[in-house]
Amino acid sequence: MTDLDAPRTAGEPTAEPAAATATASPKRATVTAARKPSRRGIDARQVFMVGALIGVACWGAWVTKSLITPAHGEGQLVKLQLQGVMTEYLQAQARSGSDDQAAAAATTRFMAELDKAVAEVSKSGRVVLVNEAVIGGDIPDITAQVKQAVYAKVPMPKVAAATPVVQDMQAYLAANGGQNAAAGSSLDAMGAAGGNAQ
Repeated sequence: MTDLDAPRTAGEPTAEPAAATATASPKRATVTAARKPSRRGIDARQVFMVGALIGVACWGAWVTKSLITPAHGEGQLVKLQLQGVMTEYLQAQARSGSDDQAAAAATTRFMAELDKAVAEVSKSGRVVLVNEAVIGGDIPDITAQVKQAVYAKVPMPKVAAATPVVQDMQAYLAANGGQNAAAGSSLDAMGAAGGNAQ
């Protein structure tokens, strides 16, 4: 047995052979050199990593803000009384006295201009809701603006002068040679008697 293999007792100093110490110390020196940083303090790589982290965090905050809060006017909800605008125009067209083809052509032009006006509002970033879809809340109404834009390109039909129905009936009866004149007078009697003249 050698001194290295001999059992040791507590408190007894160990004596290592000189040859073993000489061979073990270069290994320990390289291990200790690898564990120690070459110089103390902050190196360029650490500064770059911290700067990159700060940059990514700032960029992420900016993107989040841009997505959550849209620019002025973008994503704003507005309402349009579309049914009212269309009904108003169609009633005026029906009372205009225009023939069917002219009325159909004018209505087609009106609808195309109405679509363009709504598309222009949408292009500005606003979301257009029809009035019936709005249940509550304070949403700006753009109906007057859309009507103004549409009627600037397609004029509102003018209502024809209404002729009394009685004059129209008399003209009809006169055109038929008065054959139904007796029937017309009996209708007047029925109207005067409350509809029960027999």
